[in-house]
Amino acid sequence: MTATLEGDHLKLASDQAWEALVQTPGVGVNVCTGDGRTLFANDTDNELYFGDGSKGSDSYEWSGRFPKAWSAERLEYVKNALSSGQSLRVRSVWRGAQLVSLFQPIAGEDQCLIVSNKVAGPLGESMADIARSRFVSLGVMSKLSPREVEVIALIGRGLPTRDIAELLDLSPKTVEKHRDAIVRKVGERSRIRLAEYAYDAGLEPEDAKLDRV
Repeated sequence: MTATLEGDHLKLASDQAWEALVQTPGVGVNVCTGDGRTLFANDTDNELYFGDGSKGSDSYEWSGRFPKAWSAERLEYVKNALSSGQSLRVRSVWRGAQLVSLFQPIAGEDQCLIVSNKVAGPLGESMADIARSRFVSLGVMSKLSPREVEVIALIGRGLPTRDIAELLDLSPKTVEKHRDAIVRKVGERSRIRLAEYAYDAGLEPEDAKLDRV
């Protein structure tokens, strides 16, 4: 009887923990298979990845919802987590927002739990070992050239024009020309707002070299 009660209590605690996770504001929860099929996604996960949080729990094949290369990379992370039995954290820029995702293998199943949330700004030292996606989805900044991505990334860090010019080995006038081009392409003249776009995406100058999706 004691063992049964302990088992019931354990299941109750597990169920409560799951409900708390799924309902935590800002946290996307996704349960997927080892071949890239989502079995469950909460509303926040759908909002983070598709901009639509109204279809939580709908299952779908990744290959039909994400760009092919990005989906394939995502599947690599799942397989690595499942084969190693170890969790894996991944940083990606998706739809103009920096996401940090934890890939956690589910014991005894060919399934992986992916927990994602937005993290604006530079990642701290605690995430020094985080895996980084080879792709970026820049949202409203998607029309920017690689050089313009470098410039707006440094604007997002609050650097003045002269410092940006020095870091990129450009003249201040050239930096201003790039900023003018960014304004035209993004449709936002405010330097503060441009900085917010870059900060929300956690943009780094190195992101300019990543493949766009």
